[in-house]
Amino acid sequence: MHIVTRVRVVTRRDVVADMADMALVPGRVAVVLVVLVTRVLLVLVLCGVCHVVLRLLRRFVPRSVDDECIPPRGM
Repeated sequence: MHIVTRVRVVTRRDVVADMADMALVPGRVAVVLVVLVTRVLLVLVLCGVCHVVLRLLRRFVPRSVDDECIPPRGM
């Protein structure tokens, strides 16, 4: 019976490269999460700004004549 063993010499460069590959995956996940959260927050901020602008327009822009002819709710 003959046993063949292969020995691979692992250098420090190999270890550092393997660690860098393992570190890249969580780093990429973090970047994707940051981009998604940033986009969601941007959309929410824009929706809030539009909401405030529309409320101000409703409050300060005079109503048309047609709106004055419609009786208020509850009458």
